[in-house]
Amino acid sequence: MTRHYARARKEKRAIDSTPVNTVTTWRGKRKKYGDQAFVGSGHKQLPASEQKRRMLELEKEVKELQRANDILQEALGFFAARRKK
Repeated sequence: MTRHYARARKEKRAIDSTPVNTVTTWRGKRKKYGDQAFVGSGHKQLPASEQKRRMLELEKEVKELQRANDILQEALGFFAARRKK
């Protein structure tokens, strides 16, 4: 019983020392985002929609293709410069 009482006192001190504006912000985020408001604080992130997942895959593929294109352009410039000599 003593541990429970000590824990309750500790929690009450933490609550009492939390600024009102912070609590108001937390409540607003919870109202706006629901369970997603505090992901990483013991809450799991909801799975992304299929469309969003596909968009992320395509963005990653675009970056890879741009990088490959840059490498090929540099190689083309290198071989073109060697050819002129």
